[in-house]
Amino acid sequence: MSGAPVFTVLALVAGLGLGLGLFMLLMRATGKSVGSSEGTSSAHGVSRAIRLRPGMLRQIALSAGIGVAAALVTVLITGVIGLSVAVGGLGAGVMPWLHIRRQRKRDAANARAFPDGIETIISRVRSGQSLIGSLEAVSEHAPPAIAGPAAVCVASYRMTGNAEACLDQLKYDWASPVGDLLVETLRVAHQSGGRSSLEVLRELADQVRRDTNTRRDVAAKQSWVHVAARVGVAAPWIVLLMLSFRPEAVVAYNSPAGLAVLIVGLAMSVCAYWAMLALGRISQPERMFSA
Repeated sequence: MSGAPVFTVLALVAGLGLGLGLFMLLMRATGKSVGSSEGTSSAHGVSRAIRLRPGMLRQIALSAGIGVAAALVTVLITGVIGLSVAVGGLGAGVMPWLHIRRQRKRDAANARAFPDGIETIISRVRSGQSLIGSLEAVSEHAPPAIAGPAAVCVASYRMTGNAEACLDQLKYDWASPVGDLLVETLRVAHQSGGRSSLEVLRELADQVRRDTNTRRDVAAKQSWVHVAARVGVAAPWIVLLMLSFRPEAVVAYNSPAGLAVLIVGLAMSVCAYWAMLALGRISQPERMFSA
């Protein structure tokens, strides 16, 4: 195989890998978490600048490097340019996929931690502590994404005594539908007081726990959709990989007609995969008090 097609493949895959990595990391820079509805604006309407930190640049380079390496290995083994581009694109997408997977796990862990945090607030208030001060106990046992903003809120409240501003900042830092409900409940309870606020907090904890359990059960039952999507997309390309070891197949797939077939097949595979994921996607709760 001549050097020109190899360099063409590497250039295509490098561009694809850089694009995927840049898209993923810009998405990280514009929001606190996946699904956050506040985007690039803060709680006070101040735009947040997008800055590429050194860690982001390393991940972009790593995404492109994986794609180029996968394409290079495939083109050296099989000699099929179209298959090499497809494998390189798959390799370039590994880092974005891992990032989204980790982010979803963190979001799920944070959602499960909110009910326990609410129970902690209730117990501290019953023992005589203030509502805002009881958030300090949440910061001792919750995941970092919840504990850090809670600790900052308590420290800010002790310095300024401005509960409204502290709760607004806490709501922005949490950037969560459950966090919005908890902050607004604490705000109303702080303003009105009374024993009924504890009952409202306990009902909120039960509601969040029921919703989390329901979503986990639905996700488990619909996991077959994700498995079917991956198997349906991977099966024809595995067959193509096996056929590419035959010399006549390499000649056919490297012809203009063969490359056209592979490009159309790759586009259809991607569309079918995302369609299957869309069918099995579970709607996420929306933030109602994010303004």
